[in-house]
Amino acid sequence: MKSTETYLRGAWSEEALLSFPADFLILDEYDRMDKAAIALARKRLRASLVKRELDISTPTLPGVGIHAEYLASDQRVWEIPCAACDAWVELDFFRDVRANGEPWDVWQDWDAERLHQATMDVVCPHCGQPLDRFADGRWVARAPAVTRIRGYQVPALCFPSVSLNELAVHAVDPDPTARTEFFRSDLGLPYEAAGSRVTIAMLQALSAELPGGKLPDGPWRQTTMGVDVGARFHYRISATGPDGQRYVRAMGAVRSWDELDMLMSQYRVRRCVVDAMPEIHGCKAWADKHAGRVLRAWYPSSLKGALFAPESDKLDGEININRTMAMDAVYTAVATGAEHWPAAIHNDPEVQAHLTAPVRVVVEDASGQEKATWEHTSPDHFYHSCVYDICAYRSLPKAKRGTGLHQG
Repeated sequence: MKSTETYLRGAWSEEALLSFPADFLILDEYDRMDKAAIALARKRLRASLVKRELDISTPTLPGVGIHAEYLASDQRVWEIPCAACDAWVELDFFRDVRANGEPWDVWQDWDAERLHQATMDVVCPHCGQPLDRFADGRWVARAPAVTRIRGYQVPALCFPSVSLNELAVHAVDPDPTARTEFFRSDLGLPYEAAGSRVTIAMLQALSAELPGGKLPDGPWRQTTMGVDVGARFHYRISATGPDGQRYVRAMGAVRSWDELDMLMSQYRVRRCVVDAMPEIHGCKAWADKHAGRVLRAWYPSSLKGALFAPESDKLDGEININRTMAMDAVYTAVATGAEHWPAAIHNDPEVQAHLTAPVRVVVEDASGQEKATWEHTSPDHFYHSCVYDICAYRSLPKAKRGTGLHQG
C-alpha cells in the first residue's frame, strides 16, 4: 500500500519548493504568495496522474489573485431557504442585515456603541421576514458551463462565530484601512478604495482645454520620452508648449530599437528614460548609442524619500526611480489635469486600459509596517511609459529648463 506524505513549504523560498513530487497542491493565502513561487509549486504536479490543486485566500483587489481565479471558475455561492416564502437566498450584508429593524441606509450613520447594543437580524429580501442564517443550504453555480474549475465564495454571514454587531461596527468605521479589511477579511469580498486608480473620466478631462481636442501647433521645447520595454516598446512623448504648459504629444508602441531611433529624431527628444529590464544588453547598447540623451531606468526597492536618484546633475547613463512615488506622480498629473492630452490619445482603448490598470494599495512589509504600493490588475505598459517620461522631464538639467523656445 502506497504511503501518504504531506509536505509543508514556505512560499517565499524557491529552494523550499524544489525537488518533491505532489498529487494534491494546497496554496494557502494565495493573494500573498509570490507569483514565481506559485508557478514553481505547480510544477510539483507534473509527474502526477491526479493533479489536484486547492487555492485558498482572503481576496484583495477585484479581478486579481484569488478573485481572478474565482471568476474563471463555476462561481459557486451559498444559498439558504426562507421558511416564510420558500425562496432561496444568497445573503447580502448591506441588503439583508437590519439593526433594530432598520436597513443599512439608516444604521450606516449610527455610532459604534449604538450598533454594539442593537438587535441585529437578517431578513429575506423577498418577503422581509427574518432568516435563519445558519440553516442548511446549498451551493449553486453562477457559471455552470465552466466544468474545469470549481470556485466557492465562502459567506461570512453563515458562520455562528461571526457577530453581526461586530460586522456592523466594522462596516461604519471611517478609517479607509479598516474599511478595506472589513470587505476583504470580514465579508470575503475584493475591495478597491475610491480614488485609488486613474479613471477614464480623468483621462477624458485632459483634453477639455484643447480646441477640438487637438494639440496646438507649437513650437515645442523640453521634449522628453519614456519607454517601457516588453514584447513591444510602449512609449510616451511630451513637451512644453508655447504657453509654458506640458503636453503629451504621442503615445504608442513599436517593435524595435530602430523604430525608437526614428522617434528620437522625429520629435527631437532631449532626454529619454527607458526601462532597463528585461532587455538589459539591448537597452545598454541603445543607450550608449544615444549617450547623454538616454537614461536606463531601474526600480530599486531601497530607494526612499526621493523620486529618483542620483540627482540630475550627477546622472551617468542610469536613473534609479522610486516606483511608488513615480506612479503617484502619474496619478497626480492625470487627476489634477497638470498635463494636456489630445483626445485621440486618451480615447485610445489600449491607453485607457493600461492607465486604469494599476491600483494603489496599502500593505504590510516584512517588518509589519504599512506601506503604499501600486499593483496592476492587467497590463499597464503605458502607465510605466508615463512614469519614465515624467522622470525624463524632471531630470532635465535645471540650468536649461525654462530657456527660450526652440524645437526639441
